[in-house]
Amino acid sequence: MIAAAGGQITNIQNIDLFQNDRGEWHAAVTIGIHTMAHPKHWTVVAHAHPVGPVSPDTPPTDWAADSLLAGSLTEASNGNYDGKYYEEDGRLYLLYVRGIAPPPALRNEIVLQPMQTETEIASVPASVLLTPGDRDGELNSEWYANTQAKLVEAPYLSRVAGKHLLVYSTGAYLTEGYKTGVAWSDSLMPVGNGRYRKVLLRDAGNVWGQRGRLEVRYLLQSQKPQWPNFVGKQVVGPGVAAALAAPDGQWWLYLNGFAPGDMPEGADGKVQGSHRRPFGLRLRMNVPSDRRVGEVSDSELANWILPQ
Repeated sequence: MIAAAGGQITNIQNIDLFQNDRGEWHAAVTIGIHTMAHPKHWTVVAHAHPVGPVSPDTPPTDWAADSLLAGSLTEASNGNYDGKYYEEDGRLYLLYVRGIAPPPALRNEIVLQPMQTETEIASVPASVLLTPGDRDGELNSEWYANTQAKLVEAPYLSRVAGKHLLVYSTGAYLTEGYKTGVAWSDSLMPVGNGRYRKVLLRDAGNVWGQRGRLEVRYLLQSQKPQWPNFVGKQVVGPGVAAALAAPDGQWWLYLNGFAPGDMPEGADGKVQGSHRRPFGLRLRMNVPSDRRVGEVSDSELANWILPQ
């Protein structure tokens, strides 16, 4: 399909597996594309099926992409990556990142698209869950290194005590500024033009360059030692995280990042991403079932989920 549209594949990433209640395996995968008309690559999200014999008890390791879920094979567009399936109350969704503003002031948003099946988008439009910035305006901690871009990406949804928890990443990937944040909602789809609520803290010490403004209280960050939840001595650039409960009820955060001192640069001067490694830590969940997201203070919301 890509070749027929005059394009070539530049890379394949973000392979996220999903098994439905019938035991069938599916995957959402991000594919990079470029064409003669658009030599700078863009990305799309596609569905993929297993290749070869399949067992419901063993995740497949060989996959083939077969249908487009988000983006275009001919028109270059920003975003359309980090796709994964999410199921709740018997309804299937595609959670992914799409662009809302082009470079150099690149911006994107995290959206949830209802699905008819694993390969078919429903006629209902996607709902926006999260964007850069917040109720107090732009956030300095979300700058993508020394550029004009701000991104929110790598979304992962969980349900906790009737609430919806969105774990996301922001900042520049492959740097110490890559961070893990969390946002909450009482409903899966925000009401009206609402968004999931980020956990904020007033920057009284001018840590992020705007004294007195609200900033994100990240779940994990290695950029500012004087800001809460600094983990730079344990992991650098903590991101692409997932929060989930073990069978014993203990909540865990799984993520990737660099071990301090192990961020070598390649010949191109960029940090070698192959040195990123998986990390995990226990989480302490204190989510009340009788409190709504919109009615609690920022300090109370910060205590709903804590690194242990």
